[in-house]
Amino acid sequence: MIDKVKELINHDERYKSIIKKVYDEPYIEIKELTNQLSENDITFIESALELLISEFVLVELTSQAGSTAESRVPQKILMINPEISDNLEEILEK
Repeated sequence: MIDKVKELINHDERYKSIIKKVYDEPYIEIKELTNQLSENDITFIESALELLISEFVLVELTSQAGSTAESRVPQKILMINPEISDNLEEILEK
């Protein structure tokens, strides 16, 4: 699985920025992640997230929102797959 991550990063450096952001901020909401990265690359980010989730690099969780009016709408949050998180540190530092 870690080889797949290396392959993706070598293919497009934007994968690294997505993975690093989730690595640095575990349990980040998908909406917040897309806002923080780039509005210009929204299409790429959405497809990249879909690929990273399907490859089990990222894990998508559903959580209830806080005590606001949006609390009835579940929020989707991301975290790094715990099985590869230790190996990712050396890749992300390069």
